[in-house]
Amino acid sequence: MRIRFKKLTAGQPDYERGLLILCVVVLAVAALVVEVWPERWLPACLFRRLTGMSCPTCGLIRSLRLLAAGRIHAAWLQQPLVTVALAILAAGSAYAAVTVLFNGPRARLERVSPKAKRVMLVLLIALVLANWAYLIGANCR
Repeated sequence: MRIRFKKLTAGQPDYERGLLILCVVVLAVAALVVEVWPERWLPACLFRRLTGMSCPTCGLIRSLRLLAAGRIHAAWLQQPLVTVALAILAAGSAYAAVTVLFNGPRARLERVSPKAKRVMLVLLIALVLANWAYLIGANCR
């Protein structure tokens, strides 16, 4: 697996433009939930009601609210995976914005083997499960 930076040529898909639009939409929805919606409007967690355990996304809204308040450490303790995902989203949106606005070279993965794809999928699943175990252990409220 290798990352190459290439100028976008005619006919090639512009993934960065799509990434930028996705990041803007996700950040706008997160800001709406954090700043506008009262907590009482948010649905109760059906998984927690049925099982009594935290779900993999337990604490997401509280973590977003803590991040919006600038309390990064508290947000990390509340929901580590969301905090990391938002940091990656912020870095990705900065990369996409600079690349799209200045028509810079695009990063492209080359020669990703099926084995490497499986390894990445297993790592992603392991991260989600480790985060979920943390949430259950921390007894997310």
